[in-house]
This record gives sequence, structure tokens and C-alpha cells, in this order.
Amino acid sequence: MPTDHSTRIGRRFRRARQIAFVLLTNFLGGFASTAAAQTKTIDLGTLPGLTESVATAVSPSGQVIGTSYIEDQIFRAFSWTAADGMVALGTLGGPFSFARAVNVRGQVVGVSSTANNEGHGFLWSARHGMVDLGTLGGAYSSAVALNDRGQIAGESYLSDNSFPHAFFWSARGGMIDLGTLGGRFSSAVALNDHGQVIGYSETAEGFFHSFVWTAREGMIDLGTLGGRSTHVAAISNRGQVVGSSVGADFSTHAFSWTAARGMVDLGALNGDYSTARAVSESGQVVGAFYRPDSGTRPFSWTEDGGMIDLGTLGSNNYSDAVAVNDRGQVVGFSSSGDGSLHAFSWTARGGMADLDPFLSGGYSLAYAVNNRGQIVGSTRRGPEHATLWNSRHHRGEHDNDIAFDRR
Repeated sequence: MPTDHSTRIGRRFRRARQIAFVLLTNFLGGFASTAAAQTKTIDLGTLPGLTESVATAVSPSGQVIGTSYIEDQIFRAFSWTAADGMVALGTLGGPFSFARAVNVRGQVVGVSSTANNEGHGFLWSARHGMVDLGTLGGAYSSAVALNDRGQIAGESYLSDNSFPHAFFWSARGGMIDLGTLGGRFSSAVALNDHGQVIGYSETAEGFFHSFVWTAREGMIDLGTLGGRSTHVAAISNRGQVVGSSVGADFSTHAFSWTAARGMVDLGALNGDYSTARAVSESGQVVGAFYRPDSGTRPFSWTEDGGMIDLGTLGSNNYSDAVAVNDRGQVVGFSSSGDGSLHAFSWTARGGMADLDPFLSGGYSLAYAVNNRGQIVGSTRRGPEHATLWNSRHHRGEHDNDIAFDRR
């Protein structure tokens, strides 16, 4: 168990930010004829006294959450709304806090340091402020997912501080240890509005398997595609779980799992690697695949259409799809013609649109999108700043083109 929790969480935050996602940051005064420019871009700024920020999630109503920071020094969770701007969520008495998820009620969860330098999961609301969720007996816990009923999933160390266990938290029952699949540790990744929790656990044989947990049935091993390990990424309210699994031939393929059909191999477009990152309520799955001839590229998968390549913004260096809304709008990031990463939005009708076509000397990475077409993440043009992109679907059309939001 690490003794310096702020350093540990800081490293996790930087790794996630480097791997991941985000967006635009300058408001482009004019509007071009391309879909890429038909979006209102808002630089969310930083908390007072801090220099950088990154947005990590957006609620159905447009509440944005994330972290503002000074690299390697201070990290503070924030909430942003159009009415109130960026508001600090505080800490549990220590020097850092990170926001991880937000729900329709405006509740926020994450992890914060305490006065005695432990890391504890928290639940924040405008009414009650930041509430310590406690731990399963150890010195560290983290809340990673939150549903619209206010239920929370995460991980916590036990009293011996050796390995973490996944937990489920509710206002009525408090924090519940979800156990493991026979091994030493487990961790939660996400949960849906029915209280189904997904995550991964060590098995008795020492492998990594994914699970779905319910209060009625407990922890269920999702199995594999023939290999020894799986990784889950997301679950829909219909109970569809997506992720990736190693096969008998040691290739890794994206999968979709349901209680009725079990684990279904989504393929890899003739490659030997694919991974699913998100799923919509309609069952559309997005993620990335890899082939030596094309590099890492984003995909979308549907039951009717199978897996399709979403293309790139001009380079095969690296592209990834990380989120999808219920209207089929996909967001992610792609290497542009000069090799830098640019945020994109993709629709079946419009294809891939560069959300920051004028970016030079920096990067933009998309992280999340809601059903209103609001995209959040961050852009670096010097200091990194959290960014909100307001895009809008054309009314009366079945597809998902981007249009300027004049609100």
C-alpha cells in the first residue's frame, strides 16, 4: 500500500490524461462551411490560483466536472455550469481531489485526500458539499462511477491495506464489499441505473476476469473469448457489457456481453487487436482496432452493420473512439495530417469532423458526449484547459450532423 496517496493519485491522473481524451478550447469568431466549425467552443478556464484543467464528464443537462491543477503540485475537483461557471468542490481536508462522474441530479463522485493523507472516495452535492464515503477498513478508497439513483461503485483497500476490493455504495446500505472471483483483489469500473456493477477481478488461478455484480446474484464471471483474461469498459441500462478479451490464439478482440447471449466476439476488421470503450442504449459499441497496415483506428459496431472503420483525420499514427451518445454521435481523437492529436466527432451521415482544425502546436482530446451533443475534454495551446463544445443535432433528421448551438 503506497504511503504517499497524493503522489499515487497524481500519477494515475496524468496517465489517464495522457492516454485519453479531449477537445477544443478557443472560441472561433467566425463560422466556416465545414461541420468542424459549426460548433460553439467554450474554454472553461481554471480554478483561481491554478494553471491548468481537464474536463472528464458531462451530465445530461450540461454540468461539466473535472480537475483543475498545477502539475505535480495541486489537484482540485471542479463542477462547471453555464449559470455558475467553474466551482471548486473542495477536499476532505487534504491537498488534492479528483472528480470522476456526475449524474442527472448534479451529484459528483471522485477521490480526495484527507487531513491524515489518506485517499477516500467522496460524494458531492450542492446542498451537502463533499461527503466522505469511508473505506472497507483500509487507508484508501476511490469512487469511480455514479448512477442517476445516487448509487456509487468504486474500490477500497481492506484493513490490511494489501489489495483493493470493488465496492457498491448506497445511502441506505453504505459501502458493501463485492468480494472477488476467488483471487486477491477486484475493482469496479462502471454501474448502470439498475445497480448492476461491472469490473475486473483476479481469479483463483491468478488471471484477470471481468464480472457483473447485482445485489441478488452477487459477482458473476463473464468468462473469456477462449483466453485467460478480459477487461470491461462500460455497461448500458439494458445490461449490455462491453470490453475486450484475449482469445485462444492470444489475439485480443472487443466483445459485447448480455445475460441472454453471453460473450460475443465483435471482431477486429482483419486485425489481431480491438477493444470496446463505450456502448449506447441502442447497443452501438465504439472503440479501437489495430492492423499493421493501418495503425490504431476507431470503430463503431452495431448488430445490423457489424464493425466499421471510422477513418482518421489524415494520419495513421493513432486514432481512438472513446464515447458515443444515444443518437449515434461518436467522439474521440485522431492524428491529424501533421501528426498531432485532434478531437473529432463522427456521425453516420457526416463522417469524421475535426473539432479543432486550426490547432497548431498542441493537441485536443475528446472525452465524453451527452445526448444534447455537448462534448467535453481539454485542449492544450500552452497550458491545458478544460473545454466544452456545444454541438447540436439537426431536428427532424435521423442522422447526427453537428450544428452551431446559438443558446
